[in-house]
Amino acid sequence: MKKKTVSKSAFLRLRVLISFAICSMAAFLAFYATARENQPAQVDQVQAPPQSEQSDQFVGRAAMAPAISDLQDLVAAPLGPDAIVRAQPEAIGATFVVNTTADTQDANPGDGICADVSSNCSLRAAVTEANALAGADTITLPAGTYTLSLVAANENANAGGDLDITNSVTINGAGSFGTVIQANASPATATERVIHAISTAVATVTINDVTIRNGNYPVNTSGGGVVDALIAGSTMTMNRCIVTGNKSAGSAGGILIGTASTFNMMTAP
Repeated sequence: MKKKTVSKSAFLRLRVLISFAICSMAAFLAFYATARENQPAQVDQVQAPPQSEQSDQFVGRAAMAPAISDLQDLVAAPLGPDAIVRAQPEAIGATFVVNTTADTQDANPGDGICADVSSNCSLRAAVTEANALAGADTITLPAGTYTLSLVAANENANAGGDLDITNSVTINGAGSFGTVIQANASPATATERVIHAISTAVATVTINDVTIRNGNYPVNTSGGGVVDALIAGSTMTMNRCIVTGNKSAGSAGGILIGTASTFNMMTAP
């Protein structure tokens, strides 16, 4: 019996199939290895916290800043020895513009409004407001003659008689020939001075461009027109002013210079 022989062509086909399978397997393994090498490293993803946690974190950061009430408590708290104290700004003074020559009193002293019962701003009302308010105030005094006709018995609260100045103020006239402050229309007939500067705290009083006349103070030997009775450290200055026709205790005496304050020389225009 003859053995069957495998044809040469069939054998070749078998070898080709085996080689193809081996090559395919090798190619797959090479591709798989390359893909593994090129794969990026795994990163642990951080999940955002739930909305409630985010809100809590935000509130926690905001809570680090002091609330308004906390700041108020901090301001009110006593300062320690190492605390830094910032200088507080000085009070800004008011400006009063006189619009009447009548001698009237302020209706509501200390309300910051210069107004008598007729809503006019008189010189006396302006002085009363300046005395009541903090800060250095300014009184603008237009040209005119301002006669101090309101009567009071030698008081120091500016109720009547002379103008009692008890706080820092600057009075600006419109020129010594045009702006006149007088105790009376005639010399030696009034019963009080024109201006009495008196204070219990350090003050700066400045009077510019006015005439002060016809003051009369029968119980003192000097200071019939102006008396400087400010406390130590105060300053009284008169610039371009005329002081005339004033009398005191039967003798001439226009100005009484206080030893506790500084008085600058007057200069006539």
